[in-house]
This record gives sequence, C-alpha cells and structure tokens, in this order.
Amino acid sequence: MSRTKSHRSLALVAALGLVVAAHAVRAGDATAAAPRAETAQAVELRLLEFRPKLSPDTLLDYRPSLAERVAALPPAQLSLLGDLVATLEALKERASTKPGNWRLGPVYLGANTQEYQPSDDELLAAELGDRIRRIIGTADPADVAGALKRAGVNAEILEYNRFEYRHADVMGSGRFFYASEPKATSIKLIQ
Repeated sequence: MSRTKSHRSLALVAALGLVVAAHAVRAGDATAAAPRAETAQAVELRLLEFRPKLSPDTLLDYRPSLAERVAALPPAQLSLLGDLVATLEALKERASTKPGNWRLGPVYLGANTQEYQPSDDELLAAELGDRIRRIIGTADPADVAGALKRAGVNAEILEYNRFEYRHADVMGSGRFFYASEPKATSIKLIQ
C-alpha cells in the first residue's frame, strides 16, 4: 500500500470514528461518543505501528521453539554431505512413526479451512533436505560424487518432504504462520 493510500485509510478510520461519535451525541447519548472515538484512535495507532514482514517466511518463523535443534543440525557444507544424508534418513524414519496431522484452520486468522501441522521431526527433515538440495545445486558434480563416495552413500536419488511457510497479518490479532502440506521432493545426488 502506498504511503498516500495509507494516509487516506487512516483519515477514513479517523473520520468514521468522528461520524460515529457525532451521531451518538445527536442521539442524546454523550457517554457513547467517547469510547467510539477512542476506538478509532486505537485503530489508527495500530495502523501506524504495523510493520509488514518483507523477508521470506521460514521454519523458525513457523516454529521458533526448534531454534536449538535447527542450530545443532550439520551445516550445508559439501564436506558434511554424508552427515547430512545420514541425519536426514534418521529424521525421516522418526517422522514416519510420528507424522503431523490435519486440523481445522482458524480461517478468521488467515488460515485455510484445513491446515497441516507437521511434527518437529518432519520439519527438521525438511530443513536438512533443503540444505542438501542447496549443496547439490551449487557444488561441482564431481565433488559431490567424491563426498558421497567418501561417506559411503550409494543412493543416486534422495527423497524427502518439503514445506513452504506463509504468514497472515490479522489486524487486532497479530501475525500468524502456517505450513503447507508435505510436498514430495526428489534430489538427484549423482549427476
């Protein structure tokens, strides 16, 4: 929203508050005018304080309680590719025994009617899969093949479930994050 439109919106909110207040006074209810004018001012303040989120939505936006576990995962380095693959396979196994579930979404808070709530292990496995995908996408195929051979990884294709994250800003309620349903993803390890 442009700054001009934003100012027009604020002016409209303020004007609506004044119209409601003036209507209440004309109706003979002087006590009703003050709270409604304050409500318009409160709305105006919230609009002024609102800061849109401009960065991509991430796992840690969606589930910040996983920060320590995410930090403990092997970093996206070619030299650690074997560790990343082994850790991903272990997390996929754990996630298969305790998967996430579908729930009714709070549509009034920007959710879909049905929302998938991934388990922690599903989210961590997806993070590792994304790290491996970044390595494969940027490293020389010969270097990748060498790292996999040194780690004893014979698989040519790696499969995992990815998640995409999004947020909804709901005025008066806050910012809410949601995860997509699991998206089956394959990575060709050996080019």
